[in-house]
Amino acid sequence: MVIKFSSITLSILCHVVCLVENLAGNQKQSLGESLVVGLIGDSTVAVQSGWGPAFTKRFDNRVKILNFAKNGATLQSLSQRLDALVELDPDYVLIQFGHNDQKRYAPSVYRDRLRSYVERIRKFGGKAVIVSSVTRRSFNADGKIISNLVKNEKYNFKATLTDYANVAQAVAKELNLPFIDLHSVSIVHHNKIGREESMTYNFAEGDKTHFNKKGAEAITDLIIKELENAVPELANFLKTSEPVDRGVAESISVRVAAYNVEFGKNASPEEIGSMFKPYNFDIIGFNEVPDGDWTARVGKVLGMKYTYVGKISSANHKDKYKSILSRTPLQSTIEHELTVKRKRSWNPASVVQAVTQKNGIPISFYSLHICRSTDNHNTGHAYRWANEILPKDKTDRIIVLGDFNNEMGDLALKKIEKAGMRATWDDLKIDLSKEFTYNALDPTKNHGVIDHIFYSTKSKAKVTNGGIIELKKALSDHIPVWEEIVFE
Repeated sequence: MVIKFSSITLSILCHVVCLVENLAGNQKQSLGESLVVGLIGDSTVAVQSGWGPAFTKRFDNRVKILNFAKNGATLQSLSQRLDALVELDPDYVLIQFGHNDQKRYAPSVYRDRLRSYVERIRKFGGKAVIVSSVTRRSFNADGKIISNLVKNEKYNFKATLTDYANVAQAVAKELNLPFIDLHSVSIVHHNKIGREESMTYNFAEGDKTHFNKKGAEAITDLIIKELENAVPELANFLKTSEPVDRGVAESISVRVAAYNVEFGKNASPEEIGSMFKPYNFDIIGFNEVPDGDWTARVGKVLGMKYTYVGKISSANHKDKYKSILSRTPLQSTIEHELTVKRKRSWNPASVVQAVTQKNGIPISFYSLHICRSTDNHNTGHAYRWANEILPKDKTDRIIVLGDFNNEMGDLALKKIEKAGMRATWDDLKIDLSKEFTYNALDPTKNHGVIDHIFYSTKSKAKVTNGGIIELKKALSDHIPVWEEIVFE
């Protein structure tokens, strides 16, 4: 008896399998148990000259990495090696082939063998993650990466490495699998740094395929960034307590914004998301946001799916919560109450905090909404944050932003600066006396610039871009502010 399934039925079955895999992975993560992650691929993944060893070092001791990659390997030649790997019951298996497959068989054969790998991994209860081939470092006369045909007279087909990368993406989509587009992001990376810098990644003189330590760390940075989005359940297993040794100094650029949206009464989340879209932010801190899915709806427009919404509404008013929207997974989320006993303060007040990672490096992020402080007593909201909460944060890279209801030079902001934070306005050298962020709905009654972004001075950061986002139509009584902060 032959049972036939329609394409719709097969699609549903794939989604069901993926759902079961996700539930199992999330349960293991929530229990804080150890994970086993397998790597299988060619020499660009292997121990001698691939990114595998650098990737292994990015995870804490709860993760065991099994690197079954091999020099010169194809999907066909490592078939038995895959059998040995799945017998060890890995939770995840990252699959990256293509360099040698390109020399042996057509993309259609590659597709079928890749599907077979996925089926066998699933049979043993593992979750496959497909990784497209890292690019070769071949440049054209214009200094851009090219994907060459491989000359091999033994075979009658012709295909570029990009063709195999496209097949890998198609299989991942077809089987509803996590996909890391290392091929595309590595091309973008090398086009950005240029031919000369790319050659410093070479494993040996003239070797434009394999990596030395510097190259492996750089490629691992790309993988980790993609992994955080493709397989967010693995993010909590990345190291957060120590910087990665790349052999060279490397900076981390973070684009952030702060916006008090006034209960969302003047614009929909979709309108605000569309306004922010050209900026490609990594993280946004909102004030006076409605509860529920309001922040997530902004994120849907921007492709930012990680949110944290506090539970303390400022001054007990309706829909005056603080929230964080991030492009990368959020860890250690918490809301700190800042209530003070002062007649001239509104209470309760609070700040929401989350830690996220970029290129495997942790960044602590605060979004706050506090009242104006004009006296000299150490009782204000700003004082409590700077002297009670900030000292407990051991993260080197810290950003705090939001509606401070104070202008630069006011006592409250001086307390924050004294605690080791620097206003981004200082780097941009903007004359704030001629600007305002409140009241956008009636500029004749503006209160100057009261929305700010600060970063920790111990991080040795600098601001390379940013300012006040001028809008043709006000979407709130506040005006959003943004900065690009580069951490050394």
